[in-house]
Amino acid sequence: MNMTDTQVLNGSGGKVWINEEHYANVEKISVKVTGKFEEVNCAGDFKTYQQYVGYSIAGTLTLNKVNSFAGNTFAESYKTGVMPYVKIVTKLENPATKKAERCILTGIKFSEFSVADFEAKALCKEEIPFTAVDFKFEE
Repeated sequence: MNMTDTQVLNGSGGKVWINEEHYANVEKISVKVTGKFEEVNCAGDFKTYQQYVGYSIAGTLTLNKVNSFAGNTFAESYKTGVMPYVKIVTKLENPATKKAERCILTGIKFSEFSVADFEAKALCKEEIPFTAVDFKFEE
């Protein structure tokens, strides 16, 4: 298969929506699905087999800090124990080919957030780890 450089996706064509609101200050998002396997051992067999028993989804959202998004959004949830419903939609589009891929993540729970985090002579960023319950690809 022949390929040209314009076919390669790059992160500059990425967009993120949180609960239908576009976040232009996203610098990076990374999400991984990790399979959970249990070992299966059988007498008389030296091999170890793996039985799939489920998966988990975890990621990190990195924002250029323009406000206290996480603190403002989740501080009350942490204090009351009532977590909001959160959905994240990502879209990565190649402007040269107009091809795009979209991922929908549901059941998001942000597992931590910073109350204060800054450094002199440095841009402020907000790294927010999260888990998700489900994912679906579109486009």
